[in-house]
Amino acid sequence: MLQIEPVSLPTVKQAKDLIYEGFLDYFPSIDESLNPDLHNILRAYEDTGSLFLIGKIGDELVCTGAFLRETADTARICRMSVAHRYRKNGYAKQMVHALETQIKVLKYKRIVIETTKEWIKPIRLYESLGYTIVGRNVEEVHFEKVL
Repeated sequence: MLQIEPVSLPTVKQAKDLIYEGFLDYFPSIDESLNPDLHNILRAYEDTGSLFLIGKIGDELVCTGAFLRETADTARICRMSVAHRYRKNGYAKQMVHALETQIKVLKYKRIVIETTKEWIKPIRLYESLGYTIVGRNVEEVHFEKVL
């Protein structure tokens, strides 16, 4: 059973490694300068209105998800990743639900998400969870969910 909890000092390196592993599914290499929040996850998500969660089965970290305060009434979900061998078990969906629960506790009225336009599986996931496409550009698809 998936246990979802906030990232902590003992789990932060595993979380970062899992996210980078997921990047390699889509990119030939990783440019760490494009991901400054991953240099110090604990600091990047310590602000009120932000949260970084991990999902574990036993002692193994299997997924991540986070949100940042975008505006006073909008949270941005990001850093969604599931380890290869645990995909297709509904863990991404469980993570989004856990993030949404915390977002509602903080009284946000809207959630936004963006993903790369070629990433069909995340696009389908967000649509299945009630997110509406509100924009597209050359590289990204933008979603919104009004709470």
